[in-house]
Amino acid sequence: MKNILSIAFTLLFMSLMLMPTYAQKGKKIQDAVITYDMKLDGDNPMAAMMGDVTMKIGFNGTVSVAQVNMMSGMVTTDIYFDKEKKEGILLMNMMSKKIAIRMNEAEMKAYQQKQSKNTAPPKIEYFKNKTKKIAGYKCYQVLLTPGDGSEPIIMYVTDNIKPTATSQWEMQYPGMKACPLSIEVTQQGMKVNIIANNVDAKASESIEYLSEIPAGYEEMTVEQLQELSKGGGGIGL
Repeated sequence: MKNILSIAFTLLFMSLMLMPTYAQKGKKIQDAVITYDMKLDGDNPMAAMMGDVTMKIGFNGTVSVAQVNMMSGMVTTDIYFDKEKKEGILLMNMMSKKIAIRMNEAEMKAYQQKQSKNTAPPKIEYFKNKTKKIAGYKCYQVLLTPGDGSEPIIMYVTDNIKPTATSQWEMQYPGMKACPLSIEVTQQGMKVNIIANNVDAKASESIEYLSEIPAGYEEMTVEQLQELSKGGGGIGL
């Protein structure tokens, strides 16, 4: 369970980083769902157990939703955030254990600052001559080296999709302004690859904010969840 929590915690913060409100081709996308494929490879035996992972980031008005599906649905994470209310709820369902976390903007920023304290700024290198087309967008490579000495992150980003508000990614790595559509990082002995494959406006119609924690979930803080995962805290966290 601790290994599952560790990997789930890593993917949780990766999904948080990708939850801004996007603008497409110079126009704001108010309602859309972006689907990412996530693949885990490496020596960590849990990587094979997790199999292919699907992540969806959706927007409906001021509401953002992230859904991560692992182990053929046996492990799921759902994040609901209302930008106007500046609050959110995170639900993790790991087979027999259900965990819920309430979030607000101040708590998220405070936790972010605590984790990055006494850490040197990341080194960001842009390689605009190395390009790929991802989900219909021309992207170029960015190499990001975290200031804490952890593994470098290889990304392909686009300037044509821009958040209308500061994203978790920008909070974690100031100066990184372009939108990542592909992320590759080695974490805990496994390689994590995230690639966007689709943007669907119609799929956002059913998105609603979840204001109450469902019955059967144990409520805890982000710090308590990180303690359960024994330090398996996501990219650079």
